[in-house]
Amino acid sequence: MRHDFKFFIREGAGNMFSHGFMSFAAIGITVACLLIMGTFTLVAYNANVNLADLQQENAVLAFVDDALTEQEARALQTKIENVDNVADCTFMSRDEAKENYIARYDGDELYGDLPADVFRHRYIIHVTDPDRIMETVDKGIIPVIAGFQGIDDNDDMTTLGRGGSDTTAVAVAWGINADVCEIYSDVEGVFTADPRVCPRAKKLDQISYDDMLELAGAGAGVLQMRAVEFARKWNVVIHSRSAFSDAEGTYIKEAPDMEEAVITGIAHDTSEVKVTIRGVPDMSGVAAKLFSALASNQVSVDMIIQNVSESGITDISFTCPGGDLPRARETVERIVPTINARTYIVDEDIAKVSLVGTGMKSSPGVAAKAFETLGQNDINILAISTSPIRLSVVVDAAQAARAVQCLHTAFGLDSDSVFVETQLSAEEIAAKMNKGR
Repeated sequence: MRHDFKFFIREGAGNMFSHGFMSFAAIGITVACLLIMGTFTLVAYNANVNLADLQQENAVLAFVDDALTEQEARALQTKIENVDNVADCTFMSRDEAKENYIARYDGDELYGDLPADVFRHRYIIHVTDPDRIMETVDKGIIPVIAGFQGIDDNDDMTTLGRGGSDTTAVAVAWGINADVCEIYSDVEGVFTADPRVCPRAKKLDQISYDDMLELAGAGAGVLQMRAVEFARKWNVVIHSRSAFSDAEGTYIKEAPDMEEAVITGIAHDTSEVKVTIRGVPDMSGVAAKLFSALASNQVSVDMIIQNVSESGITDISFTCPGGDLPRARETVERIVPTINARTYIVDEDIAKVSLVGTGMKSSPGVAAKAFETLGQNDINILAISTSPIRLSVVVDAAQAARAVQCLHTAFGLDSDSVFVETQLSAEEIAAKMNKGR
């Protein structure tokens, strides 16, 4: 029997045309199966690559003790590599760290004369599996994680700024899918006002993310704003409580299990200053020139007030953080002549008082009640700023405490008890800390 290539081609073509539907169906199924298998293979490959990249990002920067020589520091590499869960480690000497630092500034010779001993020998360590945190917990071991430190894109140690430990705690809680993130401080939770200023302030059992963000931004120093922003974005429940007490604190979460009050709390901030530019020509482009210059000089402007024009002349006032005042002065002194303004003055004795509450959106008359209360107590309002859930006024710093107290009472936030601040001795603090919390 003769079976050559032409015979197979002829027979195959004949069968395909004699059984057309079944032939094309079989080809279609085969192609579909190949596509599905190829897709899954590609997805699996990319997943493995991405997982490998993510694993490599699990880096720890470890600085070597200054007392060790470079040779002694390099000798540590074997010991580090033998540590469980370490994928690899790379040694970087002082000189190499200096070169990397200078290279970040694209040839800038400003740091060229820096001595190498300013830097420290270091190891860049990559861990294998971040889920080992939970494995450690399951073994009954409490892992301790640095709260305000991190590593930048150049593998240099950096800090997260004031309150960075709060942000770290929320990030770790989200990473391990914790039910709640407990943040301990020297206060029992979030109060309707600063109890040292308003003794009738009461502790809140729960508060929404939005209200907490507004209170933090308005001067309440219980939690760091970035931590609350992160918690809201990833729906992490925060429990703010005291390190010296077993009592329940305040839960910060999306939907508090309680009837929403019109005003949740009152915050005050005495760290801002007010700058007023007198005799400004009331014409288009002047305000833009002023505030563009302030922005370019890294001045964070909060409130802005422009008076009614008289004879084509007006006054413009703005508030900013006290720390920005030197840059604000320099900017205004430079801009005043260019916009043909007369002069400027600075008022450092001011305070911002803010009423916060998501219930304000559905409760008209909050502003009227607040202004009436302040007027009845002879408290002059210097500036006003509003948002859907916040009303802020600027008053004289000497009147800030009284403004908080009378508004707190007017909106029904007073507690039946009076807060009394106590100063604990070092022995009392040590005893409380030794209780295990």
